[in-house]
Amino acid sequence: MKPRIISTKCKRCGKNIATLNRSLYGANAAKAQYGSICKDCLLPHEKIEIEKAVENAVYRKVISPN
Repeated sequence: MKPRIISTKCKRCGKNIATLNRSLYGANAAKAQYGSICKDCLLPHEKIEIEKAVENAVYRKVISPN
């Protein structure tokens, strides 16, 4: 599936945000959990979780690209 930009609202503050319909890196669990939260509402530990999830997804693609 080709990534698309979608409009939604932050599930914490209600601000209009734009996000992708899927994770570019394969961090699907993090996308499902945090994809509808704006950057102002993300807590520091959540940002770290997202970074780790993306790092792990990219690492998996590099190690086993097929």
